[in-house]
Amino acid sequence: MDKFDLSIISDLILSKGLKATTMDDVANALTISKRTLYERYPSKNKLIKEVIDYWQKIHRAKIETIMRESNDMMEAFYHAFTFHHTSMLSVNPRFYQDLEIFYPDARGEFDKHKIERDSKFLRCIHKGIEQGVFRESMNYLIVLKLLDLQYEAIKRMEVSMGRDINLPETFRGLKICFLRSIATPKGMEILDKLCDI
Repeated sequence: MDKFDLSIISDLILSKGLKATTMDDVANALTISKRTLYERYPSKNKLIKEVIDYWQKIHRAKIETIMRESNDMMEAFYHAFTFHHTSMLSVNPRFYQDLEIFYPDARGEFDKHKIERDSKFLRCIHKGIEQGVFRESMNYLIVLKLLDLQYEAIKRMEVSMGRDINLPETFRGLKICFLRSIATPKGMEILDKLCDI
């Protein structure tokens, strides 16, 4: 087993947040000395970049499996959003805040992956249009930007949303509203069946 197990480091950082996780915490979680940790990662910033890259690869592999195994793009998007929301619920909201404030270089790593994700998103949208499940008469660059803005707001919302608003239900509402807004009648029929499962 790799003594620098990125799954352990990733779970620790995503659950505690970037600022709250110290290099001592990481060394203890890996049961190695701090000196050994610094031999591999001379700075916390380098460690964070590698964790983000690892997390994105795991996420990307799961989404690709969903896309490959789904019957159509409406079903694929429904399950991909569900997986994405479940992943986000496991991340401490401070992770995103810390990324913006304390680790702008690492945020660049996050954004680099986003460009690739956006490109794949648009290709899948076009495939869904060809399948007749997504509407053709939409500017999907604008739709994608609006979706991004909603996610950015939700990522910071948990701190101030209060106890009466349930985050899983917020994600479900976003997923259903988004998919309904781009669905054709054929796509709506598929979505309604998925929502009833």
